[in-house]
Amino acid sequence: MENTRRSPERLEILPEFYLCWCFIALICGILLTNLLSDRVISLWWLSGIIGAGLFWVAGRFSHHGLVSLYAMIFSGWLMLGVAAASLETMLHPPDNLFSKAHSGVYTLSVQKIDKRKPDSIRLEGNIIKNKETDPAFTNLSNVRVTLYRSGNEITEGDELTVYGRLFPLSGSVFANSPDFSRQLRLRDIGATGIAYKVISHRHHPPKTVLSKLGHYRHQLAENILAQMETEQGAIASAMLVGVRDYVQNDIYDTFRKAGLAHLLAISGLHMGIFCIFIFSLIRYGLALMPDFAMRFPVHKFAAIFALLASLFYLFLTGFPVSAIRAFLMSGLVIIAILSDRLALTYRNLAMVGIIIVLCYPSALYTASFQLSFSATFELVTAVQITGGHIGHIPFVRGFLFLSFSSALITIFSLPFAIWHFATISLWGVVSNILAIPLTGVIIMPAGVLMLVCLIMGLPAFGATIMEVSLSLLHTITQFFASLPGASIYLNPPEQLFLLGWTICVLAILSVRQRWRYLGIGLFMMLVVIWVMLPQSDAGMFHNGKKAVFAISHHNRLIASSALSQFWQFQLYRHLGSEEVELMPCEQGVCSVDVKGRHIGFIETPIGLTEGCKQPFDVLISPYAPRYPCKRPHLLIVEEDSNILIRATDDGFAIRP
Repeated sequence: MENTRRSPERLEILPEFYLCWCFIALICGILLTNLLSDRVISLWWLSGIIGAGLFWVAGRFSHHGLVSLYAMIFSGWLMLGVAAASLETMLHPPDNLFSKAHSGVYTLSVQKIDKRKPDSIRLEGNIIKNKETDPAFTNLSNVRVTLYRSGNEITEGDELTVYGRLFPLSGSVFANSPDFSRQLRLRDIGATGIAYKVISHRHHPPKTVLSKLGHYRHQLAENILAQMETEQGAIASAMLVGVRDYVQNDIYDTFRKAGLAHLLAISGLHMGIFCIFIFSLIRYGLALMPDFAMRFPVHKFAAIFALLASLFYLFLTGFPVSAIRAFLMSGLVIIAILSDRLALTYRNLAMVGIIIVLCYPSALYTASFQLSFSATFELVTAVQITGGHIGHIPFVRGFLFLSFSSALITIFSLPFAIWHFATISLWGVVSNILAIPLTGVIIMPAGVLMLVCLIMGLPAFGATIMEVSLSLLHTITQFFASLPGASIYLNPPEQLFLLGWTICVLAILSVRQRWRYLGIGLFMMLVVIWVMLPQSDAGMFHNGKKAVFAISHHNRLIASSALSQFWQFQLYRHLGSEEVELMPCEQGVCSVDVKGRHIGFIETPIGLTEGCKQPFDVLISPYAPRYPCKRPHLLIVEEDSNILIRATDDGFAIRP
């Protein structure tokens, strides 16, 4: 009798996604290394154990040939990620990190300038070890300091002798928050601080290549600003050379609420238009010489020249991760076109990601890396799904593809955007449908023409067209930013949720038949976990001078002290309230009545005795009491740490 029993379906991955899963394994190795870097367990032993375990899985399921092969390949890329992250840590040892806050005099050689804030500038540079520098700062190599605006104009290469205070680098400001100090450590920046007073200022030309490029980039931005009105010039300098120093906060907030903030950062759209413009200019220019065009492949010459011009543009923009990704993708696209291969594929995107992550593993944690790769991944998905066959009329086809791809990008990039910014715009898809064609067809071509003219010392052709079109773009952003639902708060997910989200989406797209339902099930489970994630109600932190307490109540942030823009955003990210209101404080004790409780906060150590006498329901103190405080129902004591607090039925509890 013939056996009709159905054999189990094999796990099979579509070939075009092989390199994507290798990229995921590489990411897992990097995440594993950074999660356990401070543990006692040796990472090399750990990678060996993991590798042995995966090889055991391969042997255990050897009758499933593909499972065995997948396990071996995954283990290899996982260990490669461990090696890359470990090497990055070894190349940037913590020997030059500052250990204790200190005030004194030091001399700084300026290498990088950020002028985004109207009342202050942020400087990065080298500590010069001379007789004026305090001995406590001599072990530092690079620092980042904030200097409130002075009368002197500071440029790259200048030497400043200042009196200020430097602080050691801290990790994440709260649990489940981005670790900004990671990128500083990997740039060999050992401390951050404030420069209170400039003692002497000596002008010098830039010395290093990066400082020279930064100086030239700021000069170009000033030339762009001089060609048009202030608002349009500020947007143009951000879109063309990546200098956002002149973009005011209200303009940036308008773009963010409209879902168009990505236009102010150098990305694939900007790099692609620049590359296409140079390619077309060279190709059609050489086509005007018939004898040369008939004897030589002018399209290949134009492609090579466009790639070199894109490399120059990458240097000019200061090497942001999104621009590096766009440049590598442009290079692969040009190579694919010249070799008659598909240009926009998952394989090419994964190849670019592997190159970036192997060279710079910590780029994985940056917003530009996560958002640019997630957006490009869904753009490739839209191309693969539609196959370029949406509609028969070119205009309708372009409109439908832009709508479909914008919706996919918005959905897939949602957790990454929420993790970094905690807000979404309900009008993002519609605003992008209007803004991207305007930017791609008019603004950027006119801007590239103007930029080329300014670099070559010619009159700024295209400046008027760009100014008028930027005014129209600004009008579009203002309209969508003023609509209800332009800025909606969502509770950020856990950090590892982002990896799980990516794996589920990749599993849904890449595996065959019934295994795809497993990815869909895991995807739905992750969404439920995210929705059920509890939100914090209050937070306490140290701002370098004293402890500050803030609690969310009726969409207001009630704080014990004035908040800087940085801390206001960090509290908004976790508590969901943006409008700040100060609570009354007296004799080192602050009080507020919210959530049906009379809450007290000890602002200074001298207020602890007074706070214990008052009839608070909850007393929160960052200072340990010498004697038991019996009157309040609950006393939360956390010394020298930042905490998030969640309201419970019995009172308040610290979030882990």
